[in-house]
Amino acid sequence: MLGNIFFISIRGVDDFLCGLPSVLSYLLPTGIVIALLNILRQKLASETRKLKEAREYMDISHPQDMQKDLDKCLELIEGKRRSFDMEKRYIKKDGGIVWTQISRSLAVNSAGKPLYYLTYILDITGRKQAEENLRHSEERYRTLVELLPDAVIVCKGETIVFANSSAVRTIGAFDSRELIGRSVLGFLKCDGCKDTEEMEELLRRGEMLPMERTKLKRIDGKEAVVDLWATEFHDRDFGETVLMVIRDVTESERIRAEASLQRAYFQQLFENSPQAIAMVDNGDRIVNVNKGFERMFGYSPEEVKGCCPNDIVVPEGYEKEAEKISRMGLSGKTVYKESRRKRKDGTALDVSILTYPIVLDGEQVGSYVIYSDIRKRKKAETALRESQERYRKLVDIAPYGILVISRGNIVLANKSAVDVLGVNNENAFLGRHVLDFIHPEYRQTSRDRMETVQEKGIGVPPMEIKLVRENGEVIDVEVITIPFPEKGENKLLCVVRDITGRKQAATLQQEVYEKDMLLREAAEYERLRNEFFANISHELRTPLTLMFTTLQVLERWDDINRDKISRYIKVLKQNCLRLLRLINNLIDITKIDSGFYELCLQNHNIVSIVENVVDSVAEFVQSKDIELVFDTEVEEKITACDPDKIERIMLNLLSNAVKFTKPGGRISVNVYDGGEDVRISIRDTGIGIPEDMLELIFERFRQVDGSFTRDHEGSGIGLSLVKSLAEMHGGGITVKSEAGKGSEFIINLPVRTIASKCSYADEYEISKDKQIERINIEFSDIYS
Repeated sequence: MLGNIFFISIRGVDDFLCGLPSVLSYLLPTGIVIALLNILRQKLASETRKLKEAREYMDISHPQDMQKDLDKCLELIEGKRRSFDMEKRYIKKDGGIVWTQISRSLAVNSAGKPLYYLTYILDITGRKQAEENLRHSEERYRTLVELLPDAVIVCKGETIVFANSSAVRTIGAFDSRELIGRSVLGFLKCDGCKDTEEMEELLRRGEMLPMERTKLKRIDGKEAVVDLWATEFHDRDFGETVLMVIRDVTESERIRAEASLQRAYFQQLFENSPQAIAMVDNGDRIVNVNKGFERMFGYSPEEVKGCCPNDIVVPEGYEKEAEKISRMGLSGKTVYKESRRKRKDGTALDVSILTYPIVLDGEQVGSYVIYSDIRKRKKAETALRESQERYRKLVDIAPYGILVISRGNIVLANKSAVDVLGVNNENAFLGRHVLDFIHPEYRQTSRDRMETVQEKGIGVPPMEIKLVRENGEVIDVEVITIPFPEKGENKLLCVVRDITGRKQAATLQQEVYEKDMLLREAAEYERLRNEFFANISHELRTPLTLMFTTLQVLERWDDINRDKISRYIKVLKQNCLRLLRLINNLIDITKIDSGFYELCLQNHNIVSIVENVVDSVAEFVQSKDIELVFDTEVEEKITACDPDKIERIMLNLLSNAVKFTKPGGRISVNVYDGGEDVRISIRDTGIGIPEDMLELIFERFRQVDGSFTRDHEGSGIGLSLVKSLAEMHGGGITVKSEAGKGSEFIINLPVRTIASKCSYADEYEISKDKQIERINIEFSDIYS
């Protein structure tokens, strides 16, 4: 064996090769088995089984590399390649693994037939081990870099080629792929000595960038304060690069800024405080004083630094008290005391003294002594005592009863309370429970109100209750209860006002009001009744007058031609129809009021009923030069209804629309499907209805214009009847209108079906003559 090279050659002729087995093995002195495959191209398919039986060569080949080696050998035999290189593992006798680099080619004779393989084998076990160690090492360092809290970025020039997880978080990216290939200068904004152009030049030259604080612009647009350090770095893949380490110091900068702000705030608070503040050390010597100290006592900071405050501001007679306060403050206690101190000019003033320790790192280093001028408060307290005395007198003479209650017992009462409760004097009921004077009907309510005030600390609204006086007399009073904290206890303050006289007056006033309302209702009823009878009289007299006049004309004129007679007969018929319509409405309203009016409900297609009614009046409406349009969202909607009453509703509303729409106008009828209901809209472009009359038009005997000189006839019953019919179907009717812009009446009917003998397929039918008669009746008050 010379190095790692083995050369095997077999000389012979084609016939000799053809007679050899598929696998011929030789064992070299080194113990390495070399297999020579002598398989002719044309015999490849038939010799596969023999190839698999070549155990010697396969036994020392690693199972994971064997098939790849055999496949490449077959490619040599097939002429697909002239040679091949591959890394291959062999199994040693002791079971160990040997990594080799093999280079193999096929030797052929002059006729192109295979002779033998020429194989070069190089032991690369050491190199593979080194590569594996390097891979593990790289993996450890990569893991270390990924776990670093600082952002690590590698740049080729200014282009990012590597970024760790901290860099992704710092810049606000989703992952490192979002950063690779982008310019690092797009994220950096220098505000120090180097501007962006200088940094760009350093990055291009790969020079070292010293530690510098700058700003970083995140992907989300926010800015972060960072410390940046960069140096040249040789990368195996990218060559000469720049390694950048970025530490996000935004939070520490914020904390530092807040601390600085707090220090500034404290200094401003210390200097501008209206109180006099002195800082003393543990030796009770002044370290510093604020401007308030100078204003209060007249000493400048330079005059008092190093002095004991008791030596300069304590007047004669207060030395022991001041010394005690100082000792307590320096022992770590917080002290509050009201006392007297003196100014530089010798004048004395009343002050409150607050002393509390200054502690740093758990150790007391001194104390704050805060002096507040309480002269105004002292003066206010004196005034308050005087005021309290005045108010006490006012409470005594107040016209209302005032009670102070503690735990339900009366502890204070003024003279008016004594009079209201009917006792001999104040001491006669002090200590008694307040519920003893409350009527039994109001005791629980009063107890609940007092508990509410006691627990929540808020007052309750005034309440009228009954009290039982000492002599048993029951009186009406108004009580206001509010919290009354006194001496650490939540007491109750009750103000009691006798309203017996007011209640009597209110009762009389209510009786007068009720009688007045009855009188007004009677007057209104009388007015409506008179108006109704006047309208009915007018409605009856007008057609009767026309009929009588026509009859007189017919009686006197013997030579009246046939055309005139037809015209007069038409007048007679129309007025007969008006009388019939009025009488029918009166009869139906009376039946509805008395409960004798019934519906004949059957399952019908409501859309067809409405459409038939519209079609039946279309010619008449068009003769008035008014456009009539019908539209529907659904062609069929089966519901239980009385078709006769639906027709009557539609004819009434259509006649009103025609009556109040001028020539050239438009009337629209629409059917809308609401799922569980159906809505029928009749909209016109007529004169409209004033807003103040919208609430009244459905009331019986109401008319928008009730005068005898109105432009159109009517009794005020029609819309009331329509509303009643719609409600009997379980629905209703509403109106939208604006004076001068038309009106829209909307009928809303529920969709429901009932079990009946008639199927919903049996459409509502009516004779042509009867339908014309109904139209003539409903449209009888519209004159040509």
